[in-house]
Amino acid sequence: EAFQKKAKAGAKVEDKRSCRLHEERSMNLTLLRSKRWRFDSEHSRWRRTTSVVFTVSHDRHVSARVSCFFINRH
Repeated sequence: EAFQKKAKAGAKVEDKRSCRLHEERSMNLTLLRSKRWRFDSEHSRWRRTTSVVFTVSHDRHVSARVSCFFINRH
């Protein structure tokens, strides 16, 4: 049990490293929140992207990796 938790935590750290761009983007979206209309246009585009990615891969862990890969490519 404890070992599995450690392994999962390690995987999460790895995902964070590969998702640096994703995190920066999230921060940018948070900043855009103050400019409401800009945030809305950004957000709808963002939702469309993620919905496509998550439809392709239902597995949560895999879809997280796929979305990171997808965002990094664009």
